[in-house]
Amino acid sequence: MSQNDAVKILCVVIGLLQGVIITLALVYQAAELLLLSCLLNTKVTFGVKRYRARYAHEDNGRALLSFALLRFY
Repeated sequence: MSQNDAVKILCVVIGLLQGVIITLALVYQAAELLLLSCLLNTKVTFGVKRYRARYAHEDNGRALLSFALLRFY
């Protein structure tokens, strides 16, 4: 999988999750869900930064998805 494909998948997944979380926050009037939305964005952003720091010269889309969505450290 190329890095471009991985970025497209990330955009779709994050967009879907953000839409669901924001809709639930508006329906249930829960500010905690908006905080969860911000934390999700931050986690993915830092995951992409870690991927770029480690694999700057490679084009590995699977590693990008792993760092952005699955790893919490």
